[in-house]
Amino acid sequence: MKATMNRIELNKAMADVKRAIPRTKYLPALQNIHIMIERDTVTITGTDIDNTVSRTIDAWGTGFGVCLVNCNQFAAILKNIKTPEICIEIDGEQLTINDSLSINTGDTERYPRLCIEGKNRVCNVVLTSDVIKAAGIASKFVAKDMTQIVLTGVNFECDNDTVTITGTDGYRLYNETLSVPPLNGVNNNFISSVFPIAYISKHKKLDWNLAIYEDRILFTSPGHAISCKLIEGLYPNYKQTIPVEFDQEYTLNREDLLNAVTTVLPAANKETNRVELHFTDHNDLKVISIDKDRGISGKQVIAASIKHPYTPFRIDCNGKFLLDILNSLPGNNMTMKTNGIASAMVFIPETGTATTLLMPLRQ
Repeated sequence: MKATMNRIELNKAMADVKRAIPRTKYLPALQNIHIMIERDTVTITGTDIDNTVSRTIDAWGTGFGVCLVNCNQFAAILKNIKTPEICIEIDGEQLTINDSLSINTGDTERYPRLCIEGKNRVCNVVLTSDVIKAAGIASKFVAKDMTQIVLTGVNFECDNDTVTITGTDGYRLYNETLSVPPLNGVNNNFISSVFPIAYISKHKKLDWNLAIYEDRILFTSPGHAISCKLIEGLYPNYKQTIPVEFDQEYTLNREDLLNAVTTVLPAANKETNRVELHFTDHNDLKVISIDKDRGISGKQVIAASIKHPYTPFRIDCNGKFLLDILNSLPGNNMTMKTNGIASAMVFIPETGTATTLLMPLRQ
């Protein structure tokens, strides 16, 4: 069983597959990749059980064959090959590369059964570029710790011809509803881990389809297949955290606020990243940070157009979280709404359909 393929395409496929190889070696078999030769294609697959990446590239081959090889060892060999094409041959217990290098193969019977598809397909979704972009942004708002598993993933709510994408860690939230090709009346909610979203965001120029199953989701594009086990659990009712009515409303220039926060953040406390937002009665906003332990402070003043009568007030927030929100929003102008120092701040861009929310810090 022999196949010849383009070296650059093989290295690209290996870089994609390596993303699914677990960093810890608690299961040695998972350090391997599964290689399958099928005449005019070669398919390389890696998995950590929960996530599986499969890449198929064009090749010129003979026969059919499968083998397992250590991912890092195979990648190290490929790194030192400079020929335009690479030939691999499965021969018993060895994989020969360019008729000169060889690597021992593993027992395919010990490799986990590749779970590409799930049980009972629910529906298919054609992912538009807007959906991929929104999912990528939402993935930056999810929780990093595992105390609340459902918050480590991105929530999808499919409703006939729309999909609502949400990411939150309990302190900040990103939410956007987008149109998709009709789902034939199917309503389905699921929570995806960040892994496949990071993958399709990297390859956002490709056309992606999403197949939703009871236990997992499958993202496919020509030459690519990414399967992900769904995160189990009930996603929190984030809608109740978004106020409907507001006492305070301001129009701000996003770039001005972004630059102001970026400037003062180095002077903020390293543990809390506290930034103070002082809204004055002079149609301006003072952005202040103070670290008493280090004896440093920062201050910037920008314009703030007031839409509601109010008295001057101050609201504090995590500066890094605020930067995440400002970087996620499109356009120059935006509206910030709140109900006071203990209320969430809601940021709505002048263009687009996204809504972002940031909880304040106690003063």
